[in-house]
Amino acid sequence: QKESEETELANLLNDVAASKRDLERTTEALEADEEFLENMRKDCEHEDAEYKKRAEIRSEELVALSETIRILTADDARELYDKTMSFIQVSEGVSAAAQERAVERALRRIAKVAKKHNNWSLVSLAVRVRLDAFVKVKEAMDKMHAELTKQLKEEYAKW
Repeated sequence: QKESEETELANLLNDVAASKRDLERTTEALEADEEFLENMRKDCEHEDAEYKKRAEIRSEELVALSETIRILTADDARELYDKTMSFIQVSEGVSAAAQERAVERALRRIAKVAKKHNNWSLVSLAVRVRLDAFVKVKEAMDKMHAELTKQLKEEYAKW
């Protein structure tokens, strides 16, 4: 009987030692998991802030493009464009001034947003407003608008 008690005691001591090793490993794993979780939370907070920032920028760019499209498709601009395209000689008075005001408003709005966000695409668009005919500018803005909308949907889909 003494021998069976010693065997049982040895088994218990072995089980205790194994349990202590398991506890140490589990504690180490828990610490590693908690550290990973904390890093993940920090990364998620950072990514969330970056996403909000990008979404805000996209929103401002879309607003600027929408305002520019509105300016360029306003009755004054459309009327002036129609007159220009039909090659009818019109006095330079009010029509030219209206076109210049529309172009300047569009340029200012685009340049303001481009400067704020260091967006070279918008800077390029502002230059094209000066150099290209309204048709090319509107096509470029429509393309940029579609691209921004696509990017916004893609980023939103990630979340």
